Amino acid sequence: MNVMFRNQMPPCPAPGLGVNRWLIIAGNHLKRRGVSLSDAEQIILEQMTRPPKGSELRTTLRKVYQQSHAQSRPAQSHRKPNKRHELNPYNQSSDPDLIKRAVETGFRQENLKALSPAIPFPLRSRKSVVRSLFPPGCLICCAKGREYGYETGPVESFESFDGFNFIVPQPMTALKGWTQDGKWSPKSNDNTGSWRYFVYESDGLSLDEQAAVLFELAHYLPLALVVFSGNQSLHGWFFVQSLDDVALRRFQCLAVRLGACRGPLNRSQLVRMPGGWNKDVRAKQEVVFFNPGAIRP
Repeated sequence: MNVMFRNQMPPCPAPGLGVNRWLIIAGNHLKRRGVSLSDAEQIILEQMTRPPKGSELRTTLRKVYQQSHAQSRPAQSHRKPNKRHELNPYNQSSDPDLIKRAVETGFRQENLKALSPAIPFPLRSRKSVVRSLFPPGCLICCAKGREYGYETGPVESFESFDGFNFIVPQPMTALKGWTQDGKWSPKSNDNTGSWRYFVYESDGLSLDEQAAVLFELAHYLPLALVVFSGNQSLHGWFFVQSLDDVALRRFQCLAVRLGACRGPLNRSQLVRMPGGWNKDVRAKQEVVFFNPGAIRP
């Protein structure tokens, strides 16, 4: 059991970057999964990046485990829930209380960078990052702008990705498809494949708040990549290919409640290219977090 829960645990930050806050997050993570207090203490102790200070670990976990169910969970309505409404992310809205709880962990953008398992851009080439996101021979669609310069081809056919600033985060099934207005195009819902990544982005939260939300969502699904838009948002790529339709919608609903924009709910939505260029503000779209271990073929 310890191995299973240890593998699911959010990683402990480096000393001085919020270990004490992580203790609360990790404690709640294990409590929700029915792990006993004594087992939780052992699991967390093995994952800490520094020795606990005095009784810090035991005291923190006791407080977490003594919190009542009513305090740790939002009040439940007695009205019979509408399952179809609950599983439709377009019917969800941003939940300030849920966002607040995520932000109160104190996780910040600098913590996200510190936790990146792989060497981030620019020390790692844009080509190697993008090629790591898709299996060999996979068709992908890149674009120079949101409304122009679409090009679809095998991932290996893009030599450097220079000039491309956007990408569809799903594999493509054909070089072209029919758009909703009847155009034969390299980018359409018609030739976009099934979900491989769901990309979280938010227009209403600060960069540090977005980092905290991405860390919260990473409790549920592997976070593979985070790209800075060059302006005001972090784009978090979550690997969802292994999910069935119901699990995917549940995750998308949670993301919307945590402030996600609805645009990426469309499979063929363009997102910022890792290492691309934001022409609007003349800034690099830097990779701030990259976890190749979260990606499967």
